[in-house]
Amino acid sequence: MLRQIEVEGVGTMCELTDWQLTRLQKIRGPNRAIAPMAMGLGMTYHQYRQLSPEQQKACWDAFGVLTRPPSDERLMRAR
Repeated sequence: MLRQIEVEGVGTMCELTDWQLTRLQKIRGPNRAIAPMAMGLGMTYHQYRQLSPEQQKACWDAFGVLTRPPSDERLMRAR
């Protein structure tokens, strides 16, 4: 089951599929850094770059939550 997180004012960040992860490994150039965010949001690179810095940070935070290993979730609850 794919997980999703709603990013306020931007859209829904989805967990990347195996196909998307394979595709990310083949991307070269300046778009490589923003490719996971754009793919996860279903946006083009150009659309992602037009987001405000605050919105981009919110997307990175959501991506971090989606890609965090399951063991980290247990550690966060234990604290």
